[in-house]
Amino acid sequence: MLKITADRDAHRLVLEGSLSGPWVDTLEQSWRDALAHHDAQQITVDLSDVTFVDPRGKALLAVMHKAGATLSAGCCMNAALIQEIERDEQGHAAGGRASRAFLWLMAVFIPSVLALAACSSVRAGEPAPAEGRPAIAVSVSPVAAGNVSETIDVVGSLAPKFAADVKSEVSGTVAEVYVTEWVPVRAGARLARLNTTENDAAIEAIKAGEAQARVAETRARREYDRALQLKQYGLITPQAVDDARSALDAAEATAAAAHAQVRTAEARLAKSFITSPMDGVIAMRGVNVGDRVENIGSGGPMFRILDNRLLDLTVSVPSVHLGAVRVGQLLEFTVDALPGRAFTGTVMFINPAVDEASRAAKVIAEVRNADDALKGGLFARGRIVVSHRAGVPQVPRVALLNWNVADATADVFVVRDGKAEKRPVRTSGTGQAAGTTVAIETGLAIGDQVVTRGGFALKAGDRVTVSREGM
Repeated sequence: MLKITADRDAHRLVLEGSLSGPWVDTLEQSWRDALAHHDAQQITVDLSDVTFVDPRGKALLAVMHKAGATLSAGCCMNAALIQEIERDEQGHAAGGRASRAFLWLMAVFIPSVLALAACSSVRAGEPAPAEGRPAIAVSVSPVAAGNVSETIDVVGSLAPKFAADVKSEVSGTVAEVYVTEWVPVRAGARLARLNTTENDAAIEAIKAGEAQARVAETRARREYDRALQLKQYGLITPQAVDDARSALDAAEATAAAAHAQVRTAEARLAKSFITSPMDGVIAMRGVNVGDRVENIGSGGPMFRILDNRLLDLTVSVPSVHLGAVRVGQLLEFTVDALPGRAFTGTVMFINPAVDEASRAAKVIAEVRNADDALKGGLFARGRIVVSHRAGVPQVPRVALLNWNVADATADVFVVRDGKAEKRPVRTSGTGQAAGTTVAIETGLAIGDQVVTRGGFALKAGDRVTVSREGM
């Protein structure tokens, strides 16, 4: 196993463990990442704690040294290895100088020999020998089509869409409490009752007054009917008839007033019963029997009722991304309280004002909570899906060279006709830098074969031998 530690500015790569097998590819990727920010001459590779180096690893270290990187080691074994790499490089250079004299001497004979060999090969139907560097073994992967979602990362908190703080409309002493905390209730259900002794007595007195008014009304009606009969026989004056009518009207008004007083007292008595204004769950009970409660204008709530079936997720969206947010878009999120579960909501409201301090706007998404797993007050991390595209070219992340995530630019090697072709590409700005695959906007087509391993030693135009691997 190999551990690679990079310093803050990636000027130094410290290797610990065994440089063998697939860990050579890991070192290759770290070397690429370092080259993306610094020249090779500025990079130091520390081999002090590497216990084994296989041939591929040695070849990669030789490439680093040839590019200009400094190889350092504290132990004798790896110091000797570095010296061997340096001698090999010097030997290649000296061999090149000695061979130039020999090539000059043979310059006269080579054209005729090559011409004769070419003619002989053509006559025999054999292909001409390949020129240039030996073929380099690489692994390739096809450019595949995939789906890409452009998202905006957000954080926020959940709250019930419907909630109510229940208070008393009248002052009084609590006589009974019918519910406890965390129990479901229906709209109109009784939660508590205030002491109604005084109200009961007052209602009895008012009802007695109403009865008296009804008796007076009945008597006035009989007097008026008698006056009408006497008027038919001329035994009463018109003035007396009018007086009887006025007395009846007054008695009716008195009876109606008494009845209204009874209804008012009964309504006041009904307010002594505290009822639920909505369906929900009792989240807080703030009173006990014997407590004194004041009217709705003062004091704290007696009960708090929540309906968690529908929640609001309020998040902050930076103003730079606000133009891409629309009502109806999907918001995917997770909560720390329920690891491993993902939830979704729908954007329902976008605040038209941006906060001057944070330069962000509040966005509210509606979340259905059918299984009651989510609770109000939970912290949520998520993303708003602002667009979704299908058939976008994608490549493995390890295929990218000189990747500039901020500018969304990189290079890749494409194998075509047995040779390596270096291409600049533009990556998709969808926040997929940490994934195993990266979406490509321009520079590649579906089906292109990109180099995923062995690219550290490639140059444009090099011949390659290919082994394929999946995405």
